Amino acid sequence: MRLVRILVRYEDQYKLTSVLEEKNVDFVLTPAESPQNYCVVEFPLPVGAVEDILNEVRDQGIDVGKYTVVTSLETATTQNLAELEEEYVEDSSDIKRISHAELRVEAQEHKPHIRTFIILSALSAMVAAAGLLLNSAVVITGAMVLAPFLSTIVSGSVGLTIDDRSLIVDSMTHQPMGLGTAIVGAGVAGFLFRILNIIPANLYLRSIDQIHNFSTPNALIVTIAVIAGVAVALTVAADISSAFAGIAVAAAIVPSAATIGLGLVWQSPSVAFGALVLLLINVATINVVSFLTFFALGYRSEVLRYIQPGLTLSLRTTGTVVVILITILVLGFTTITTYQYVAFDQTVNHEVEEALDRPTYTELSLVEIRTENQLGLFNQEPRVTIVVASNSNHRYPALPSVLQQEIESNLEQSVQIRVQIINYRTPGVVTNSSTQANSIDQQVILGRNIILPTAETKATP
Repeated sequence: MRLVRILVRYEDQYKLTSVLEEKNVDFVLTPAESPQNYCVVEFPLPVGAVEDILNEVRDQGIDVGKYTVVTSLETATTQNLAELEEEYVEDSSDIKRISHAELRVEAQEHKPHIRTFIILSALSAMVAAAGLLLNSAVVITGAMVLAPFLSTIVSGSVGLTIDDRSLIVDSMTHQPMGLGTAIVGAGVAGFLFRILNIIPANLYLRSIDQIHNFSTPNALIVTIAVIAGVAVALTVAADISSAFAGIAVAAAIVPSAATIGLGLVWQSPSVAFGALVLLLINVATINVVSFLTFFALGYRSEVLRYIQPGLTLSLRTTGTVVVILITILVLGFTTITTYQYVAFDQTVNHEVEEALDRPTYTELSLVEIRTENQLGLFNQEPRVTIVVASNSNHRYPALPSVLQQEIESNLEQSVQIRVQIINYRTPGVVTNSSTQANSIDQQVILGRNIILPTAETKATP
């Protein structure tokens, strides 16, 4: 329940009261001592009715932005309030949404002070860096809950939706500032871990599953970002702050920023670039989707009111349009790049599966395919690691060459191929193994895998 108070001129009071009477809203009109020739119209409404009524009032040409107060109300008893509650609470199937003013307050309440925002950005990235190096999903989840980035995205989307320039400016400055701080913070943490020998300096980052996941753009990441953008807008519009932490985890912004910092410290440009693409597509998608969700819920910006005759724009409106265009360009770039990553992975997976389906390799089963530097950045060839399992003692010296030929013929570019075979035995199977085979079994027991020669190395039959 909400109590709405609007200050209007005497000559406009009849426009306002006619709207309220048409909607069966009970109201009280009180003359204002100051300013003169004004009166205050006060009326209770269900939460879902506030924005609808205010929109009707705006359509009458009444400036509700001069003085309008919307406060929470525990209970009220009026002649027609029960009917309004039935219409907007019981029978309405629409999502309940708060007013523009309350939406602005919600966005401001979620946004921390700039100093707190910077500190939380750095601390959450440091925690995420430790979780990535530990390959610990639990620690990474804790870092995502701690990260403050979702609040700045919300404030920007709300600002664009209700045409609040201060929210837009704060969001557009805080987002790059916070993400930059997170990257630096993760880099500092990684550097300390490295020089203090907490983490080996020659660590291969791609060998850690969590780092590999947060440095490889894929279609599922885009899907999750879309869902997170819709969810955060619904959460704010419906005033459900309890779901904010869960959406922050789904957004997964800080792990990507931390991966960039670690990639820079360990001088792994492919890791850093992949994480950067993942970060940008997450942030851009959530920004755009949350704005579109607010729009779909019925919130409208007043930007079009500033469009002058002859299609000229005011300076303020031009700034808003520029922000929207930059966001769309970033989203377009990251979408194209992600498509290239996904297309590369799909082609590799298809060709490997096709090759292993040949009768020659019926005893091999695919375990894992890892791709790196799919775009061939920094004059380095893309790398593909293929892990297969076998329960026999057969050697497959030609397999790397076959896989490389099939993959390169479809990708039309050179690719580095590594093939790793894992030998295993099932209980109760007795074989006449040679000395070499017994040696292989012993290596498996010791936890070492057999690595077949790459296509660039001469294979021994």
